[in-house]
This record gives sequence, structure tokens and C-alpha cells, in this order.
Amino acid sequence: MPVYEYKCRNCQHEFSQFFPGFDTSEKKCPSCGETEALEKKISSPCSIRKKEGSTSSCESCSSKNCSSCGG
Repeated sequence: MPVYEYKCRNCQHEFSQFFPGFDTSEKKCPSCGETEALEKKISSPCSIRKKEGSTSSCESCSSKNCSSCGG
């Protein structure tokens, strides 16, 4: 299930949003509520494979918390 990254042209806030089932129709800036002035950013894919002994399921990031990518 995809996670898209956006930048709001209204308030310049950058955020990630998870869309189950590839439905991106409900995108909204969590900072200002804007729905029209969102620019989709190009982001690198996240590999969802949990390594043994790892608390992170994303090999492409070093974060211990995968809440940003749904891992």
C-alpha cells in the first residue's frame, strides 16, 4: 500500500500520507487543511522486509519508528 509525500504550496508544510488501496482522492494538508495546492514529491521506495533482530521493517531508512511509511 503506497505512501505518498506531498508539499503544500499554501503553507510549505511537507508531509507523508498513507493511502490504502491506492485511492489518493482524500489528500489534505494536515497543517492548514488545503486540498488543492498540494504538490506530490518524488520519493524513494521503501522495502518492507523485516530483518531479524531489527525493530524497523524498512531497509531503506535508519529510523526505529516506521510510522511514516506504515512498516
